[in-house]
Amino acid sequence: MSIQVIEVNPVYTSVIGLLKYTPQYMISKDVAASYVIARRGLGLKEQIPEGYMAIVEHLDAGELEGLKEHVKKTVKN
Repeated sequence: MSIQVIEVNPVYTSVIGLLKYTPQYMISKDVAASYVIARRGLGLKEQIPEGYMAIVEHLDAGELEGLKEHVKKTVKN
């Protein structure tokens, strides 16, 4: 028996996991990031949930910048 190693780019996995899987499954951002990495290894793509798009579309530039800063602080290890 052997194990296949598939390399994937881990960029933004913590952010994607935090926003997409942490609220849904009530898991840590690190576990959620591993979900994103596993999905990438399977060749699956992540899409922005419709609910997030509905919120983001109505934000002005200042509110978007504030949201970006909040996510940066939250994702810091």
